[in-house]
Amino acid sequence: MEHISPEKLSRLGEEKWQNMSPEQLAEALRQMDESVGEQEAEKSYRQEQLAQYQQLAETPEDVYTYLERYDIPNSMINVMAASEMLRKPNRMMERLFQQDHVSKDSMTEIAEMKEQVLEQFSKALENPSDLADAMETLADVAEHVMDTMIVEDPDVRTIDIREMRQMTAQFQIGAKQSQEECYVIPMQTGDSVTGVSLKIVRGKKKKGLVDIFLDGEKAGKITASFQVKSDRISGTIVTGSEETAKQIEEHLQELQDAMQEPADIHVAYTPDLSLSQFEMSGIRRESEMKEQGELEEDRSNQVQTTRLYHTAEVFINSIKSLLTKKKICSRIVRKPDYRWFHDKNENIQDLEGEWRMKKKIVAMILVLACVTGIYAPENAWEAPVTVEASTQKGKKTPSIQKVYNAVKKAYGDDYIPSEKVSKKELKERYGISSKWYSAAIAEVPMISANADTLVIVKAKNAASKKKIRSALKKYREELIQDTCQYPMNQLKIQASKVYVKGNYVCFIMLGTISNKQEEQSEDKVIAAYKKQNEKAVKAINKLYK
Repeated sequence: MEHISPEKLSRLGEEKWQNMSPEQLAEALRQMDESVGEQEAEKSYRQEQLAQYQQLAETPEDVYTYLERYDIPNSMINVMAASEMLRKPNRMMERLFQQDHVSKDSMTEIAEMKEQVLEQFSKALENPSDLADAMETLADVAEHVMDTMIVEDPDVRTIDIREMRQMTAQFQIGAKQSQEECYVIPMQTGDSVTGVSLKIVRGKKKKGLVDIFLDGEKAGKITASFQVKSDRISGTIVTGSEETAKQIEEHLQELQDAMQEPADIHVAYTPDLSLSQFEMSGIRRESEMKEQGELEEDRSNQVQTTRLYHTAEVFINSIKSLLTKKKICSRIVRKPDYRWFHDKNENIQDLEGEWRMKKKIVAMILVLACVTGIYAPENAWEAPVTVEASTQKGKKTPSIQKVYNAVKKAYGDDYIPSEKVSKKELKERYGISSKWYSAAIAEVPMISANADTLVIVKAKNAASKKKIRSALKKYREELIQDTCQYPMNQLKIQASKVYVKGNYVCFIMLGTISNKQEEQSEDKVIAAYKKQNEKAVKAINKLYK
């Protein structure tokens, strides 16, 4: 009687329920109760779907750029999966490694599979093909977990299934990305597993970039950009946690030593660190490099592969060691053509003499090339103009190539800018029209966290020179007012300089200062950076003497 009501009898139909036995009627009424519950669940599901469609409509353009970069269809499931990967990169790992909606036997099987995956990744960090295989395995494990949960869990909800499908789509995206040397690596720290995003970008002349980011439960958000140059590694590590930044700073020397080659790495803290912005800035930077012909399509160079993946491996293992309170160390790997060779017994053979000799030979070649005019920066684009007369009587205007070489030489290894700026970017970024100059060279760092910039513009006439100077001054003022700058760059930006000499107008923001100088008052730090900029001014002035 507790199940009966006029509405239910009406839904059953008078002819039907009158011909039922009491037991049959009771069962029919119970089923109708369950049906009401199902209807409520269906209603809740549809409301959730509506919310998802609304979320889809509000998806940022960056998500579609992200999918396009890796040639992934922009289906609803992929868009939602990619959106969450950018916003919450660690969520997919949490879902996979915390699933328990299966039987005890299956749980044991899945746990073993996950353990094997973690072991596979720990061994794969040295090699792109091994990492790609590991990503495929991870995607298979995710799909197996979802299928097992659907079959074995009697209480599985539609929402659970949808979340698992989204997670599976994320790992499938990850497997697709791995073909472009972009990976999501599971890193175990104690009882939890954190997802670490790694991107390798190969540049010309065996150079390259390594971008890494993660969002750990204890460490918070961490980004790292490393620029692997011909003879050294430079990098910037940024964290969203002040405590984590201090911890990394304390172990920074260990990290640099583990690189096994000259390394210059800086650590910074910014409370509003955005991982999605970091990811997208890397994609945009790679696109620009591709447009400018700076990407290396051939991945067969073993020396380049070893250096790039070793850099990534050292950082990931170092962060893991830091999070688990272990001493930072590098894996024992063979590094061709570099200073140290580690064998399996950790015996160290000093190859420093050979290394130094190679550096001397290279340095001599570069000096000779500069003297003979053979070597030229890749980003110089100069109209076929004759040597212009200087404003100083009896003097000639030096070529833009000589000005650039002089400035770069003044800073030596401390000259950081290496990414060329195109004519289009010169207009869009600095507001300088191509109608105003006969030649220009502009360079910025490959790593966005660095601020170092050099712009040299050769004005066509006095009127153009005035316009260029105004444009660069406006650009400088905008930089100073930009509140989104990395904290460690703000004082350096304030010290930047717009300098005019003869027909040249320059924007100068160059040089490095010591850690001791960085700890001084803001006024002294600005003064120290201004002194660094004077190196460029003096180098240019010498050409006019």
